[in-house]
Order: sequence, then structure tokens, then C-alpha cells
Amino acid sequence: MEMHALKCQDPNCVSFITSKIDSVYQNGDVEPIRIVVPSDNRPVIVYFAEGSKFILIKCGNKDCSSGNKKTVIVDQQDYSTSLDNRFDVAIGKDDLPIVMFGAAPDSHVLKCDNSDCTQFHVGLTLIGKTPSRQPSITIGQDGNPIFSFVESSLALRTVKCQMIDCSGPVIESLHPTPYDVVNQTIVVPPDGIPLIAYTEYQGQLYALKCGTPSCAGGQDTITVLGTSPVSEFSKSGTNTMPLVNGTTPVITYRTYSQSTFHLDVITCVNYACTNFTSVQDVHTSPYGWVSQMIKS
Repeated sequence: MEMHALKCQDPNCVSFITSKIDSVYQNGDVEPIRIVVPSDNRPVIVYFAEGSKFILIKCGNKDCSSGNKKTVIVDQQDYSTSLDNRFDVAIGKDDLPIVMFGAAPDSHVLKCDNSDCTQFHVGLTLIGKTPSRQPSITIGQDGNPIFSFVESSLALRTVKCQMIDCSGPVIESLHPTPYDVVNQTIVVPPDGIPLIAYTEYQGQLYALKCGTPSCAGGQDTITVLGTSPVSEFSKSGTNTMPLVNGTTPVITYRTYSQSTFHLDVITCVNYACTNFTSVQDVHTSPYGWVSQMIKS
């Protein structure tokens, strides 16, 4: 298996450039894949390879066609327990990548010390707390990370860092939900108060608006966004929720009915998503898909 990056040359991606960025892997898949773009417009790509390592590639130019640097940032041999493929990456206020990942039964936050992450350190280890689904990490208005994940008990937890690398004290919060949580993602709108979109085992989609910038204090506001049933396969996918034009949360998610998978889109009207519009059946298919993502 090879890794390639595709860079569109026009808004509709009619023309594009494809660049090979990594060699063939004979043992295991290369998934999942995350991509973020710092201010230098040279993408950072992070992925889990061969079931044993996290790899970061810093592209040498905007289309990743030359000058790429590859670094193994986490290797199985560095941990006494098994790595899993649950992680997320964000760009910190210093314009350097930060990665949250699981190594059961713990979780870790790794901070790059330079742009290609050939130098890095682990700023935080959460003992006995590891994500059972893909975590989500973003940057708060104070410039420090906040991340959310579903624990093995299927409870929703947030962690607000007080330092850029999550070293030092953190603020941890459990968020009561009507049912066990399956998937979630977190963003920080312009009001500085995090918003989490999550699905649960009964098949509903929710928006959880924290009461404070740290998500502490138990003042959450929960809004039901969608009630369409989902299948077991559909539950394994990840919701996505970017801020369109840096302001408005937009959520994509999958539903399943009448032997068909459906891609639906929720556009929040306010930062708490207590008001929203819904567009159903943006895409339909008799076959399930692994994940979807929307960007602006």
C-alpha cells in the first residue's frame, strides 16, 4: 500500500496533482489519516501504519510533490501496552502540530517542537483513560488545546489544557448524556465556548454546548439534532463539524433507513446549535462508507 496526496488545482477539482508521499506498507493498512495545514501552507499529514506506529509527514510544498519529511513520532516499542489507531491532530498557537493518541489503557498528548516534528515531547499522559472511539482535539481561544473523547465506559470526557503542550494541570470533565456515546467531535466557535456533536447508540445526533471555555462546571446545553435510525456499521463512522468561514458549525453524519445509507448535513444558526437547518440525503448509497469530512 502506498500513500498519496492529491492537491486540487481549481475549486471543482477538475484538475489536480497527485504525489506519492510514502512507500509501500506490506503489513497492515494505513488508516486513519488526518491532515492539517499551518500558516506556511505546507500540509501536515499524520497516519497510523502497520498497526504499530504513528507517522507524521511534513510536506515540502503546498502540493506535497517535493521536499517532504517523514518522522515516526510514536512507535509500539516505546510503549509497554498496545497502540491503537485512535488519534487526532491540530495546529497549536505556535503553528506546530499537537497529537492526541491512545495507547491502552492510557492516553497521551504529543507536541512537536519544530515544523517537521523531528523533535517532539509528550506533554501529558492520562493514566487509565483511553479513547474507545476516535478522539477530537482543537485549540481554545486562550491558545491552549482542548480535546474530547469517548471512554471505554462510553462516557463523554473533555480535557482542557492550561499550557500549549498540555503539560501541567488540566481540567477534566465528564459530561452526562442520555445514552452511551458512540462518536463525537469538538470545535470552539467565536464565542470561545466549545461545542461537541455526538451520536449515541439509540441513533440520535446531539449538540452539546459547554457552559464555560474549559467545559467544566456541568452547565451543558444539549440539543437533539437528528433522530433518524442508524445501523451498527453506520455508528462506526465519525461525525465531522468544521467552522465554515471560521464562524458557523456545520455537521455531517450518516443515517440508515430502507436498506440505504444517507449523508445528511446540519447547519447551526447559532453557536450553541439550538437553532439549526437540516438538509437530508445529500448523498445516498446502498453501500456504507467508512467516513466523511467537510471543510471550508
